[in-house]
Amino acid sequence: MGKKAEIGETCAKRPIRRSKSAGSGLLRLILISLAGSARSLQQRTNANTVLPAAKGTTEGPLKISIGKTASSGSSNRVPEYVCPGNELLGLARIFSVPCETDSECVFLGADQRCCKFRCRKGVLAPPREPEHRAVLGVNRMCPKGPVPELLPVKRCEADIECEEEGRICCPDKDFKLYCRTAAPVWSQLPFPRAHAAIMSLMEYMQCQMAPPPVLDLFPQPCNRTIECLPNLCCQEGPSKFCRPPRKSVLALVAQATQRFARG
Repeated sequence: MGKKAEIGETCAKRPIRRSKSAGSGLLRLILISLAGSARSLQQRTNANTVLPAAKGTTEGPLKISIGKTASSGSSNRVPEYVCPGNELLGLARIFSVPCETDSECVFLGADQRCCKFRCRKGVLAPPREPEHRAVLGVNRMCPKGPVPELLPVKRCEADIECEEEGRICCPDKDFKLYCRTAAPVWSQLPFPRAHAAIMSLMEYMQCQMAPPPVLDLFPQPCNRTIECLPNLCCQEGPSKFCRPPRKSVLALVAQATQRFARG
């Protein structure tokens, strides 16, 4: 009878152990599923910020941003706006919003500026001229009267992209930077008495400014000055057009002929 009682007790205890093991297994499954869901949620929140570098690539984290593609530094610049050159007249000035600072015009748009105590739509500011390296102790600057460019048109962001050609990076009227032939800072050159004569002679090789688009109906494109004689082949943004020089060579020849005839 004692043995039968022991066997009955062991049989009664076995299902209890099974229920405990089943309950612990179910608890483990719940914990694993919760941990997996938390891990997947963490991966979703961090997938758009920083990811570890893949094998075989450079060391360091790999940064990824949504909605931004790889582009040059110029495309990532925030556009700057300045006040337009014309004045507000008549009803436009009466109905314009008064202001004292640019921040008071932001509600009208990101391109709005406070110009003479009135909110106005700004225009794109021209790009700033990059810093130029001096040559033989003489600083260089972008020419105010540009000369014809013998080399092809080339975009740039800094002087280092134009140094092989002996040029510098200068802004143009289309608010972009191009490689251009540099002009010296005349105050740093020797023989100041000869500067006026040299600058006067250089005007025969300097381009005139392009006329307004209303008057410039049929501009003649070119690649070399020989295609434009007696005019010059002048670079204007990404293109080149035939333009007259600041001083006409034909007028100089006519004056010299008159003086020679008079004796």
